[in-house]
Amino acid sequence: MATPDNPSESSAPALGRSHKRTSSSAENTQQQPQVKRQAPDISEKVEPQPQYVYVVQIEQFDREGESIPDIRGVYATVRDANNAVKAIVNDEFGPSSELDRDVDEEGLVSWCADDGNGENRAVSTEKMKVEAPRSVPECEWETLEDGDGDEDEDVDRD
Repeated sequence: MATPDNPSESSAPALGRSHKRTSSSAENTQQQPQVKRQAPDISEKVEPQPQYVYVVQIEQFDREGESIPDIRGVYATVRDANNAVKAIVNDEFGPSSELDRDVDEEGLVSWCADDGNGENRAVSTEKMKVEAPRSVPECEWETLEDGDGDEDEDVDRD
């Protein structure tokens, strides 16, 4: 017969009612599942891999050595940038000798030549790091207030 202290001892189930054993009454020794803990957020600790783009530019140097740069394109791969350099040289400056060409240790192609009139031209690829999102803090335009700026301060107002 079932007692309040030991419900598993029952001589007969009550009529009209079903009796199901619970895990505690069946003396189930199965352990309760472990509480799952959220994994620590490691995204803040891991530095993302830097990303790069390849900028193709033409520079023309006058007789005084002043540079006049002209960016022609930004590419995702060295191969595309190098092909752009070669295409620009072929299309705009014509055939070149091997002495005018160079490849650096990162595989970036460049070309430089004298135009015969004392001015040099160079077409090159430059590897540039892409800055991560939010790498520059929010900034607002500064505006000139009355009395600030380039106003003529030498004028006497007597």
